Amino acid sequence: MAPSYDHASSLGRDLLDARRDRLLAESRIGQYVIKGRGAIYWSADETKSPSPLELAWRANREYPELCNPELKRIEAHNFSLLEAIVDHIPCTFMLSAAKRFATVFLEYGYR
Repeated sequence: MAPSYDHASSLGRDLLDARRDRLLAESRIGQYVIKGRGAIYWSADETKSPSPLELAWRANREYPELCNPELKRIEAHNFSLLEAIVDHIPCTFMLSAAKRFATVFLEYGYR
């Protein structure tokens, strides 16, 4: 399940605040998440890598016996834990617009 959270710059790190705010206002975080690509391919014949979240969905469909225990572990934690982690990042490293964006981004993946 780690690839579904390891989005690196896909957390919007390189976005300007205006773009983050627009994506949030237009409720398009899900589109942004799915559009993001990782460097992990499902099969050797793929020419385009799926999004990290798509990889997690595929893994769950193909290998539920491996994924279900991890999904239960994730479900056992309240999302507020992730939110609190983002909130604790100093504003000198991450401005409030970036924190809001990252929190909604993570929540989409969590759900």
